[in-house]
Amino acid sequence: PDGGYASSIQTAHSASELRQEWEKEWSGILSLSEVQRMRLAPILDAYLRDAESVRREQTEKFEARKSSGMSVAWGALNQRRIENMIQAQRKILEQLDLSPEQVEALRGWGTVYDPWIK
Repeated sequence: PDGGYASSIQTAHSASELRQEWEKEWSGILSLSEVQRMRLAPILDAYLRDAESVRREQTEKFEARKSSGMSVAWGALNQRRIENMIQAQRKILEQLDLSPEQVEALRGWGTVYDPWIK
């Protein structure tokens, strides 16, 4: 499931818009059936919660360090973002009964999705 860290997609939407957009995109990347798509929903919801938690923590740390004149150590937060994406991909692999073609698509998936919720 960890095809490597290739890029990060940050989008500014409401939480429901973001969820719909990513569900459509992830389903397209993996060519999910309707049944698989329904089983993707709780995985995506958990990923969004985890990713937004990291985003809030990033913002809080940035503001705190900025006001004190300290630099921000992004490495640990970026690592958590990547780990959250890999965890979501593992859940997809374990819970969606993927075909060999879908498994191959999942293994090539190198994007880390980063929510920017309005």
